[in-house]
Amino acid sequence: MIEIKIEITDGRHKFSLSAFIAQISHHEKANFLGDADCFFFQAMNNNHLFIATENNKIIALSAIDPLWPDLIETRTCFVLPAYRGLGLQRVMHEVRAVNIRQRWGNKCLAVSAVKHSTRATRENLLTLGFKLWDTPDKRVFGPCIHCHVFSASREKNCYCDFFYADENVLASLSERLLKQPVKLVISSKSIAAIIDCSYFHNHFDSSK
Repeated sequence: MIEIKIEITDGRHKFSLSAFIAQISHHEKANFLGDADCFFFQAMNNNHLFIATENNKIIALSAIDPLWPDLIETRTCFVLPAYRGLGLQRVMHEVRAVNIRQRWGNKCLAVSAVKHSTRATRENLLTLGFKLWDTPDKRVFGPCIHCHVFSASREKNCYCDFFYADENVLASLSERLLKQPVKLVISSKSIAAIIDCSYFHNHFDSSK
């Protein structure tokens, strides 16, 4: 049985974060937008970085990026290969939903940019209730200035699709987390894990 804790990181984890980033292969980093190393540390400094740890070692992370007071982007979620299959990406969306609703209000929307090649992420988003945004709000293209394809062609040849979660989807994800902040999961490889998200249950209340 392994025990995993999910929380918002701060400066206490900067060395662990460096060690985690060093484990990400070059070809997987290519799926990230812009300079991933710089973005992760910036997100940490802004309290926008979410980490999953086992024995104080970061094994997964995700982030949020406020694009507008009512539109928050859920950025890269990366799980180390040894911990995949435990549903950590799904849980990361739940904890971010709680955090988004608490910090930016219950009417806020979330958006996620996904490269055409990342099929698993697309399927996960659809399963969680996200919908394909055929004509996305222009505000979602703000972070795209860091993408060489976008810089050359603007939106015309963008190789990302945008998926959005409305207030009802975020409410559902948030409620799921708050009702069960500690989860027992068993992966397809028969690995049992306790995922403790009580940090969010104790620090945030989506009813506010």
